[in-house]
Amino acid sequence: MEEFLLEKIKSHVQEHKSQIGFRPSHSTSHALTILSDFVCTNLNRRQTTILVSLDLEKAFDTAWIEGIIYKMYRIFKFNKNLCRMLYCYLKDRSFYVTNDGQNSITRDIIAGVPQGYHNTCDIQVIIYADDILVLGSHARIAQANAKINNYLDDIHVYFNKWKLKLNICKSECTIIKGLRKNLFPNARKFTPQFFINGEVINVKDQIKYLGVVLDDRFTFKKHLDYTLAKAKKLFFSYANLMRRPVGLRTYIKLNIYKQIIRPIISYAHPI
Repeated sequence: MEEFLLEKIKSHVQEHKSQIGFRPSHSTSHALTILSDFVCTNLNRRQTTILVSLDLEKAFDTAWIEGIIYKMYRIFKFNKNLCRMLYCYLKDRSFYVTNDGQNSITRDIIAGVPQGYHNTCDIQVIIYADDILVLGSHARIAQANAKINNYLDDIHVYFNKWKLKLNICKSECTIIKGLRKNLFPNARKFTPQFFINGEVINVKDQIKYLGVVLDDRFTFKKHLDYTLAKAKKLFFSYANLMRRPVGLRTYIKLNIYKQIIRPIISYAHPI
């Protein structure tokens, strides 16, 4: 029954392109490719790109069920009967915890949805599940800074309306200036400031988005160093097993490499 409902939902929301997560035949590589294309296009125009990564606090655990159903019916124009069915599915759920064969008391769930359900210019927004990245660029970097701050104000109002909470401490920002020296004047010296509801968002030399380290020069050197270190750590944890003269056959060793180590090296390789 859940699979049937999911197919109905997917077929209805395919046109909403900003959300890449939960869509068939899409992966984090699609979100990262959109990001890379946006950054490279602006660097070719001698413009910097501002990236603001927003962290939603307990996005699934605190989701407002009535708000979700309202948006599905009023904004996304879902069938009324489907909305009623989903409301019955999400509402009045309960849970308990089992430990060493003992069950805790049963608690009612007053907010939240099961993991797997989750929208929000010249501002580009990339959403993968609850990972939100706001991108902005302009010939005058101060104007890009101002536009993003205006957009962040709108996001704050929107999130308050729908009972979503941002974790400002985990939200962060970087400015990609690339290797080229012929950016528009003051782009390299400008110090940006970003705020949500009066709270400052940290500006860093690099941020991590969907597992990729993005540095201000957009060379991916820091990401490659991080990836290689991670792969080496895993490789050496299996080294003693691999070097045993008797034991593992060659095809098993190859499978360990292909399934555990190679995915780390090849992740996000399209960008």
